Amino acid sequence: MLVNFEKRYFENEINVWQGLYCDLQNIVHWHREYEMIYIKKGSAKIGVNQNTYTAKTGDLVICKGGDMHRITSIEAGTVCGIIIFDGDFLRTIFHKLSLASPYIKSEQIIENNLHVERLFNSISNELKQENIFAEKVIEAYLTDFFVMCMRRLKYIETSFNRKTQKQILIQAYQDLLEYIDANYAEADFEKAAKLMSFTPQHFSKVFKEISGMTFTDYLNYVRIEKAVYFIQTTNMSITAVAQRCGFKNIRSFNRIFKNITGATPSGINLNYQMSMNLHPFKNTKDPFDATISHSNLIVK
Repeated sequence: MLVNFEKRYFENEINVWQGLYCDLQNIVHWHREYEMIYIKKGSAKIGVNQNTYTAKTGDLVICKGGDMHRITSIEAGTVCGIIIFDGDFLRTIFHKLSLASPYIKSEQIIENNLHVERLFNSISNELKQENIFAEKVIEAYLTDFFVMCMRRLKYIETSFNRKTQKQILIQAYQDLLEYIDANYAEADFEKAAKLMSFTPQHFSKVFKEISGMTFTDYLNYVRIEKAVYFIQTTNMSITAVAQRCGFKNIRSFNRIFKNITGATPSGINLNYQMSMNLHPFKNTKDPFDATISHSNLIVK
């Protein structure tokens, strides 16, 4: 539900990762690599930027580098195939053209003979066998697939010299999150709406569409994470921590703290970690994993 920059670390020089998840849940995140999400069984809500799609068995969602996205399995036992890859070799394709929608339904896949299942299986075999020039073979598979998508599905012309309204919106949203991370104690709803140049009503709607949560919930999560850090690393009193994190009274701080962490401020120990990592757009050498812990990686 929160936006994090996910820095990918590939285990080999191929710069491609593939996995199969059961009951996948992750928070809103983005990375520079492309990601393909294929629903092999069940259904999931997949958010890409400010749009949310209900993907079912056989559907495919494609996220370009920089797209903010999240996955929430709907049915128990939902299985998602994931391919994440460095898409530099695709820039010649996407320089002028882009798919009209990141969401490709199973009916479209069958009708246009896109062979998604074969693509996933072929890449999986190459990764397992680690043959010479495996990277080039995988690039060929992916290039062929995306060329077929452009030829057989709806596409739009793009220009990297002019930002679309959607790109402007996403950039403004990302700038807002950086502002909140640096000014969490002073930030409030009115300031946030003004920073994005929206009326309060429109800002409330847009923020929830993109993040999946209200602005107030987001700000509280950020403030409580900061509070946990101060409690664990300083000798500040609970009252001082509450004030530093932007809470006007200790009663409100205690209530929100317990709602989010499940514990009182005085009950937090040094080993406690927030269930969601809340560091929007930090450049860090430590890899961030957007996947929530109860997701089950069944094949890698």
